[in-house]
Amino acid sequence: MLSRLLLILGLLFATAAAKAEVPAELVQSFDQYFQQQMQEQGIPGASYAIVHKNQIVAAKGYGVREVGSKLPVDAYTVFRIASVSKTFAGGSDFVLPSRYDSDAPMSAATINQVLTLTYKAAQKDVKSLAKFGPHDLRRTASTLLHEAGYNTDWIEKCLAHEQKGVRAVYNKAEYREQRTAMLQDWADM
Repeated sequence: MLSRLLLILGLLFATAAAKAEVPAELVQSFDQYFQQQMQEQGIPGASYAIVHKNQIVAAKGYGVREVGSKLPVDAYTVFRIASVSKTFAGGSDFVLPSRYDSDAPMSAATINQVLTLTYKAAQKDVKSLAKFGPHDLRRTASTLLHEAGYNTDWIEKCLAHEQKGVRAVYNKAEYREQRTAMLQDWADM
């Protein structure tokens, strides 16, 4: 299904490149195919966005957010795809840890390594750059979301911090809708 969707999108944009906008019939054709594939594959809910020249041409959502849920999917629904992305990214033969050597160790391409090398390059060029690591991204998110007025429980849940003591025994809330809205706001900041 993914390869067909990518092919249709490729054709959509190849056709649109010569024109100022994407033809409505191509968008409609993709939309029909998208719905058909959802039904054939038994997908409970999905959304798509077609972007051309940094403009959203079409965005729609269909179905429900989770099996058994009544919460509908719309164009703005945020999905947590996590390791599912490996099926179209990390598991691909075209996504390699090294540009020239597929047997090169992955450790040289980790975010820690990239941040360390960036820091060292800045120091070498005598540029002011504070030492920065992956955990700083979490700290920055927490700080900015708190400053934006979001509930601490929502933020801690997003950071996968576990509650302890009596509070952990009694508070089993997931705050799914609130966290979804909060993370969308974070993405838009």
